[in-house]
Amino acid sequence: MENSLQRSPIISKLTCGVCYNVGGEDGDRLSNLPEPIIHHIFSFLETIDVVRASAVSRKWSLKSLTLERIEFGGDELDNYKLKIACSNLESFNIFAPLLPDFTLESLNSLQNAFIFLETIGEYMEAKEIFLRMSKILNGLRDVKVLKLSCTLYQFLKAILEQRSYFSASFNNLKSLILCVTTAEWTVPLIIRLLNRSPNLEVLTIYFDLDEYYDDWEIPDKVILCLTCHLKTVELIDFSGNENVLELVRFLLKNGHVLQKLRVSWLERCGES
Repeated sequence: MENSLQRSPIISKLTCGVCYNVGGEDGDRLSNLPEPIIHHIFSFLETIDVVRASAVSRKWSLKSLTLERIEFGGDELDNYKLKIACSNLESFNIFAPLLPDFTLESLNSLQNAFIFLETIGEYMEAKEIFLRMSKILNGLRDVKVLKLSCTLYQFLKAILEQRSYFSASFNNLKSLILCVTTAEWTVPLIIRLLNRSPNLEVLTIYFDLDEYYDDWEIPDKVILCLTCHLKTVELIDFSGNENVLELVRFLLKNGHVLQKLRVSWLERCGES
């Protein structure tokens, strides 16, 4: 058997993906595969490659719309305008160096979303930034778990102030995860996000306090989620900074149904 294999002829050409039916016409083996197998193949691809594949076959385009997970990342995102309308989509994560141009529609099954950007994009005008961000926020308004990177906050605060860009609320949001600095827009942003999340139950805040700004001024006002729904607050890399302590006082005073406050101290703070 071993000698027989060694003497096997060299295959000069191997063609995959083409078959011949009885009529002699070419067929598409990949598109004729069962749907679970196509889903399994697509699960090994980056989402941007699935989008490219959808241009090859109309049937593949239909399959891409039934994916349960979409992840985008990489420098090439800035070169695309993408429209995503996936009723079965459960998780949507963006990891990108710049703010991409996405339109999100019909994400009825979306459970969680994570938006992480290295920077917004210095070359972009403020109006373009507002338009791109508002399209993403409008598409995520029914999400249940939302995590945002701090690079978004300055412009996100401006968008929430100008209701012409984004006037909706996150009525289904149960868990909000933020990474914050002591920048002057941090507290106004947190307050506005809480006001737009009336049914929020869990608030998690990661602190990055390398920069120092003026003291935070937190308005003493009624916020629906604090009064009726917020049960758990988790503070990560807590430093004891006066701004952070003021935020804790505000949450304790106004969190009428608060059940748990978890604090994870910053490591170097614990050492000192």
